[in-house]
Amino acid sequence: MSGELLDCPFCGSEPFVSEGGERFYIACSSLDCACALGEGYDACCMPEHSFADEAEAIAAWNTRTPTKAPDHG
Repeated sequence: MSGELLDCPFCGSEPFVSEGGERFYIACSSLDCACALGEGYDACCMPEHSFADEAEAIAAWNTRTPTKAPDHG
């Protein structure tokens, strides 16, 4: 691996790097979360989510921040 992956910004689970063809993506390992960055369906409508190398995909994942849940309290 080209760099250290931070935990999922939404659920805290460990992510994994995968290669699809010549592109890379990262996804959360939690089936309940399903957070992903760079998958094939993103590439056609969001080319900035398609990564040519593993280091680029890791850098993009590690800059993600969680969205704040609304306070209903």
